[in-house]
Amino acid sequence: MISKFLESIGEWLIETRQLKNLTQEELAHLSGLHEGVIRRYEADQYQKCSLARVSHICEVLENYRPHT
Repeated sequence: MISKFLESIGEWLIETRQLKNLTQEELAHLSGLHEGVIRRYEADQYQKCSLARVSHICEVLENYRPHT
């Protein structure tokens, strides 16, 4: 059950990031993380993963509004 939940997070991260027209690099910068962390989470690789970090990335995506 946990692995199924984590898989859906990776998919959500990709879909939401793309809908907001952000690159992995841009999301990493906005969230204060390395691009490799974003890349790993999107690929469902959660070694050394903290729920707080995943939650922070989700909050950044939820609250992101592009400059117009």
